[in-house]
Amino acid sequence: MRDLSYVEGKNVQYEWRYADNMYERLPDLAASLVKLKVHVIVAATTPAALAAQRATSVIPIVIVAVGDPNLTGDASQKQLSLLVAALPKLSRVGVLSNPDNQSSEAAYKSVQTASKTLRVIVFRVQARTAAEIAQAFSAMARERADACYVIGDSFFFNQREQLAEMAAKARLPAIYAQRQHVEAGGLMSYGANPVGLYRRAATYVDKILKGARPADLPVEQANVLELVLNRKAATALGIIFPQELVLRADDVID
Repeated sequence: MRDLSYVEGKNVQYEWRYADNMYERLPDLAASLVKLKVHVIVAATTPAALAAQRATSVIPIVIVAVGDPNLTGDASQKQLSLLVAALPKLSRVGVLSNPDNQSSEAAYKSVQTASKTLRVIVFRVQARTAAEIAQAFSAMARERADACYVIGDSFFFNQREQLAEMAAKARLPAIYAQRQHVEAGGLMSYGANPVGLYRRAATYVDKILKGARPADLPVEQANVLELVLNRKAATALGIIFPQELVLRADDVID
């Protein structure tokens, strides 16, 4: 927003609301923004977007990083295929999801569909707290998973350091949806960079504040997906990335 000449206290005022990973708080938080009669609501993630939508039919809502069941299939296929490329002997994958995230069910079904094509077995483990993440990794170990597929979620994003540590401790290769997981020590990621998504969202807020009709603005999907590899994490797991995978990567962290 600063790049678009908005200065807080001068020509824009922000009202921040955080659920602190407790999705049940979102309806009240959305209602509080509606009571303030804000000019536009920016909702990150599916749960936040749904809460905002239920709270108002008048205030424009700009959505960011929202899962769309019509768009997850290709990404799931690609993420699993990249995991297979890194681990040619892969056979069993634990899929970690947050049951409080409404988009997780559709995402898991997409992973299941992709697994059939790639001939790997997937099973689901769930977590909504830090303690449950630890339990989920224990469950994957009991089920003899060869790798972990982490479905994108804001709670998991905030817990990315814990996820990287748990995966390393369990010696379980994992793929994530955002590069920040890899920067925190995760093995690999494939997906849109959240920074780019928020920058694009800012342009939508700018257009709305300048009078554009929200109904005239198209819903966009990320058109740039990046593959990021962590060579240090791979070495710790005894993995050597195939050269063709390294050449396809947008970034390799050493």
